[in-house]
Amino acid sequence: MNKAAKYKFLETCIVLILMLFLFPSFLEKRSYGLEQNHAELYQKFSQSYQKYQTLIDPFVTQKNQYLAYRSLQAQVDFLNSAKSLISAEVESIVLYVQFLKSILAEATAVLNYRENYLYVNLDKELDYFLLQQTKVASLSSLGETKDFLKDLQSHYQNVSLFAYQVKAIVEIYSVDKTLGNLKTVSDKIENYFGSQQNWEGNLHIDSAKEVFLKERAELDKINIHLNTAREYESKLSTRERNKDIAKDLRREIDSCVDILERVNSSYLDVVNSLK
Repeated sequence: MNKAAKYKFLETCIVLILMLFLFPSFLEKRSYGLEQNHAELYQKFSQSYQKYQTLIDPFVTQKNQYLAYRSLQAQVDFLNSAKSLISAEVESIVLYVQFLKSILAEATAVLNYRENYLYVNLDKELDYFLLQQTKVASLSSLGETKDFLKDLQSHYQNVSLFAYQVKAIVEIYSVDKTLGNLKTVSDKIENYFGSQQNWEGNLHIDSAKEVFLKERAELDKINIHLNTAREYESKLSTRERNKDIAKDLRREIDSCVDILERVNSSYLDVVNSLK
């Protein structure tokens, strides 16, 4: 390999390494509401949820008055307060589901996520909650309202599950995508070493290759953590403690990221040392 080709190759490696490690931060911005479309959805959800929270204290006050006096007026006030609270709650859920769909769409576009069952399920829940929005105003008794809330409960659990699943998908596919990019860099560096003629005994190249081979072997550990993360993902359900499972899954993802960052740094050192 002539000197010009060598530098071209090294520049290509450096660009690839830098770009693949810009990817996770790029994805995070696009997936969690910093891109305009997501920002608007998240802002609408946040505002709606804040509105819901402001209605909790008035609801509690009306409930206590109803329980204390049991008068017809207290019952009417309590029912109206409950309907206002439920309406705000359902509106927040609708916006939250739309936000989840936007994250999932980004995973499809950027991470090559190809499953559609979550899209279908999120659409079903969105249709359900949109329908419930139209029913809140017609609630005419406390008993009817209680039954209405009971029916909502299982759908709340579904949305919560789908949120954990979307989060897991973004985390797992982000690592998988970054790992694939780093393996591409590995192949280019390996090809470079293979193209060198009569380099045996060159302590500089020997040392660089030794570091490269050691760090490349570290990438195999990522698959172990990814497989464990996928096992945790499969355990997510409406019957499990998803918050704890999500923490365990995130721990595996963090282990992957630690390895990726370490290998990335070492690869940069190797490439720079060969200039």
